[in-house]
Amino acid sequence: MNRLSIVISAYDQPELTVEHVKNSMRATVIPDEIIVVNDGGEDFIDKLKEIEKKTKLVYARIIEDIPWNTNGAYNLGLLISRGDLVSIEDCDHLCYPDFYEKAIEEISNGFDKVLGRYRQFMKMEELSKPQWTPYRSAGAHKLVGVYKREMLLKMKGFDERFGGYYGWNGMDLLRRLQKLECKTSAVSGFYMVIDGCSLQGKRPLTAGGKSKMEKENHVQILHNLKEGGQVEHPMLNFNYTVEYL
Repeated sequence: MNRLSIVISAYDQPELTVEHVKNSMRATVIPDEIIVVNDGGEDFIDKLKEIEKKTKLVYARIIEDIPWNTNGAYNLGLLISRGDLVSIEDCDHLCYPDFYEKAIEEISNGFDKVLGRYRQFMKMEELSKPQWTPYRSAGAHKLVGVYKREMLLKMKGFDERFGGYYGWNGMDLLRRLQKLECKTSAVSGFYMVIDGCSLQGKRPLTAGGKSKMEKENHVQILHNLKEGGQVEHPMLNFNYTVEYL
């Protein structure tokens, strides 16, 4: 069986997250469960309870506001998921209607990870219209996509030491997946939604600036590689709650 779990990492973008959940329920293949992980932001469970559910909906909330703890959010969703396949998604990345269907087919053909081929950018107000109109396109997101759950567990999830280092979790993930000889494909696409919420301002990256951040993470990546890409790292290094809606 190819049971599919969706893990959505969200932070202080409740309206967009609700639209994301609705969009996943409109897919040509409806996932077996959708797990929304509130990554330390304001509680928005009431908004999720208003959604007309077409599948199981789970709300997990990380209590501490750890800056850019997307890795922790992904790990929490991964560990409470029940699917054979897990789609890792940021709240501002909405998949095309046929993405899950095509991704499942690719994994049935022997792939371990399936990304969208490209992204089309949209503004938040477009979501209220019957037909969405993107305004530009970009390449694929390196993390967002469907994975074999066993592959993510084999590499011991996402390295939470990269919390606070925006953008570097993808670099570390890709290198560790290469060590496991992960077979990657790409199908269909995603919409990248711009909602006017500047998380950069709410969650500053580091006091030392981006160049220092890159140097520190490069050292950490080299250390991971030296240790075989399987360095022990903390998982769920925070308090959280889980509710089934």
